Amino acid sequence: MHDFSGFGLYCIFREEPIRFRTVTAKTLSSLPRELRLDRVSKVCLYNTESLPDALQAVDRLGIKAFRILSPLFPRYTHPDVVLFGRHAA
Repeated sequence: MHDFSGFGLYCIFREEPIRFRTVTAKTLSSLPRELRLDRVSKVCLYNTESLPDALQAVDRLGIKAFRILSPLFPRYTHPDVVLFGRHAA
């Protein structure tokens, strides 16, 4: 029998001061393109700055696998919220 206790592919930091931000497609689709890009840029920057702390925490906790979730770059590929290229707004 294998011991997989040190593996965790998806981590929710409950006791660590680590947070990732997100934004909904509904919120983004209500914004003009310039504000949409600004909002997503700020969320992406915040999440990118939080990532090293998350990686240090999982290492310290002995977690050997960590899945970086798609909200790191929120709504980048959402069909209703085109951030780059042709757009409806």
